[in-house]
Order: sequence, then C-alpha cells, then structure tokens
Amino acid sequence: VFENIPGWYWPVMLKPDLAGHALLFASFLAVLLLIVALVQRFPRATALHLALIGLVFIGLQYAIGYMEGRGPASLADRFFLSYHRIYTEEACNADYPARQAVLQYEELYPAMFLQTKPPGVLWMAFQVKAIANLPGLSALLDHFAASIPLSEYLPRMLSPDCRRSMALVTLFFPLLATATVWALYAFARGLIGGEHSGPLAAYSALLFILAPDIVMLALFLDQALYPAMFLLLAGGILYAMRRRSWGLAFLVGAALYAAIFLSFSLLPLLVIPVIYFVCVLWQGRRAAAFWPYFKTSLLPMGLGGLLAMLLFKILLNYDILTRYQRMMATRIEGDFYTRLGTQSSGDPGLLVKIQQTWEAAKLNNVELAVAIGIPVFVFFVLMGLRSLVHVIRRRPGDTAAIHTSLFLAYVALNAMRVVLGEVARLWMFWAPVMALLAVQYLLPAFRRRPWLAYALVAVQLVTLFLSYQYQDYLMPQLLP
Repeated sequence: VFENIPGWYWPVMLKPDLAGHALLFASFLAVLLLIVALVQRFPRATALHLALIGLVFIGLQYAIGYMEGRGPASLADRFFLSYHRIYTEEACNADYPARQAVLQYEELYPAMFLQTKPPGVLWMAFQVKAIANLPGLSALLDHFAASIPLSEYLPRMLSPDCRRSMALVTLFFPLLATATVWALYAFARGLIGGEHSGPLAAYSALLFILAPDIVMLALFLDQALYPAMFLLLAGGILYAMRRRSWGLAFLVGAALYAAIFLSFSLLPLLVIPVIYFVCVLWQGRRAAAFWPYFKTSLLPMGLGGLLAMLLFKILLNYDILTRYQRMMATRIEGDFYTRLGTQSSGDPGLLVKIQQTWEAAKLNNVELAVAIGIPVFVFFVLMGLRSLVHVIRRRPGDTAAIHTSLFLAYVALNAMRVVLGEVARLWMFWAPVMALLAVQYLLPAFRRRPWLAYALVAVQLVTLFLSYQYQDYLMPQLLP
C-alpha cells in the first residue's frame, strides 16, 4: 500500500528470521511492561524509571545491529553507508579548520546534497573529528574502529580521522539520544508541573523510545540530537515567556538562531513564541497588556536572535536568508519534481503551490504517523484540537496555551511546502512532543484503567517489530 503512494520514500522489504527477531522483541516487551508496573506502583521514583527507559533505549538501538549479524558494525553500516556520511568524509579529509569550512561553505561545497543543509551540520562533523582525536580517547577509538569495519570499501572513509569519528559516533550517539528521555522530564516538571509530572514524563519517554523511526535511524543527528534540542528550546521559549524574563528571553532568542544554524528543520521553533503570545492575551482578555507583555517576551527574544544573526555574519560569514533560499530551491526541485519523475517549468502558480502543499501534507502526515506510531499521532492531534478549543473558549489554564502553541507550530510546518516525504527522518524531532501531548490526553484514562498503559506500550513495541521486519527505515541507497 505505502509503495503505491506517489513520493513514498521508504522501500518495503522483508527481513529473514522472523521467529528469532520476535523472541528478542518479546524479551524487550517483558522489560517494558515491568517498567510500566514500576511507574504505576512507585509513581514518584521518576529517576529510576527514566534511567531504566534510557537503558532499554540504548539496548533497542544496538539490538538492530545485532539482528543484522555484525553487532555495532551493522549499526555503523546503517549510517555510514548512506549519503549522510558525506559530512564525516568532508570534515575528516579536510586540511582546513571548521571555521574556514563555514566561511567558504557556498564555494567549497556546491554539491546538491550539501546544499540542502545549513553549515552547522558540517561544523558538527568537524567537532566530532576534534573530540575523536583527543589524546587518550583516540587510541581507544582506534581499537574499537578495528572491530567495526564497514561492509563496503569506501576510500574516503579509510583515513584515521574518519575511522575514529565513525567509532565515536557508533559508541556515543546511541547514548546521546537518551538525552531526550531526560528532556521530557524537564519539560513535564518545569512547564506542566503537578503531582503527575513524573508518570507523564515516564510514559512519554516509553512512547518516544518505541517510535520505529527513532530506533531504526540511530546515529543520525536527526535522532541523536534534534529531538532533545527541539524540546529543550521549545521549553525554554515557553518558560521565558511565562516568567516574563527579559534576560532569559534574550538568551533564548540567540539560542534559537544557533539551533537553526544546525538544522533548518528546527524552524518551527520560531512560530511557538508568537502563537503562545497570542494565546495568553486571548485567554486573559487583556488587549491592553499587549505592550507590557511584548516588551518582556517577543521583543527581547527577537533582539537576541538579531544579535546572534549579526555575530554569525561577522564571525562566520553566515547569511541565513541566502542559505535558506538556496536550500529551498534545491529541496523543492528534488522533492516535488525529480522524485516524482517530472520537470519544473519555472515558478509554479499559486494554485499549483496549494496543490503541492496539500499533497505533501497528506503524504507527510501518513508517513510520520506510521513512523512514530499511529495511536501516538492520533492522540497528539486530539490533544492539540482539545487544547485549541480550550484556548478559543478562553478557559483558564496555561497548559492549554502550551499545547496549542506546539500543535499549531506543527500545523504551520505542514503549510510551508518544504518537503515531500522522508519526514520519518526529517521531522522525527516531533516525536517527543507528540508522545508528550498523547500521554497528556491519555493520563486520566491510565489512572482509571491501568491496563491501557500496558496495552499502548505493547502496541508500540509490536509496531516497532513489524516496521523493522517488513519495512525498516533504511536509506534507499543502502538497499541491496
């Protein structure tokens, strides 16, 4: 069914050893159900719950490699045999520093693939290289790299720098990905609050680590870094605006610009403060409070972003507007024309753009729902709509404004006509947000009928197992 959808990115493929894989996933299910029991029996032991969830998450990521036969080496294959290794290759084979790579990004990297990203992705690869070459650590990574050879000969990945970077990513990124588990707790405790913030964080973390794309796209920055970054920055935005702290809002604004230097996918963060601002004023029926609130929230946030933009331009010659325009032109040509086997004929008219946006929204939401788990996606939408109605009716309560801001930011992303397909990777930073809102919707039902929590976790794990067994989120260039 999925392969017949125009623009579907992920090829369907059948994996061998169904019984063996089912047995391994069954063992994970037993551990996960035990964690659910602990959450219900000891709701205040949040640190223990999250630590166990983090360990299971690491185990799930490495289990994918072991099921494919070569353990960590197979896990490394899933990333470093894809085109995305180009950032590691360029950084490790460069004879110039990271700053020069950013300063001359447009001249040094005209290749189409590199033109779809801001320079921050390449800058991160340079930082990984620098860490991997630290005294003491480099020797350990050399030893580990020898045990995880790639299954294909790649001349540009043979240098010691590349081998060490590959080893560091394979060892560290599965651990880095667990930061989202703790970010969920920080968001739940700091912004939602209440006596149920611990179970809210634990259940949300369980649903997050069982999202098929989150497990099967390990080692990608989209999985290891962006979900935690998005959630923490969204939380920082909302916390600063709630506190009406000029200084904190200014710092958050600067951090937002730095985040977009790393990934244009994080652009929806810029919409969240505007939506939250409108929600708060509307709920409070306080039109007269517009300026006092604006000057302590959106104004300093915007000034922080402008200062960061100026510093990036002076220090790194980074012009976000030029880079974004070039990225969009490359992305639209590749997604909306080349992938569909058609050719563009100049700037399309308004009706064509609306149709492309509608088709992309349908495909992207189906793909993301399947990749994160259809129940999680459905309850995220229900919670978003319920919160929106709550705000429109001006019912008191700040939580509804928070949920509405996150939900409408996702809606706005769908209206931007930025991508057609591949959102299981590109938009996976929404996974913790969707898990959080879904659990917010379901938490009262979990308290009344505890078996529902067990059932949902089991459904998510079965979805993960079937996704791996019958589709897998392998980049197309990795297919045999």
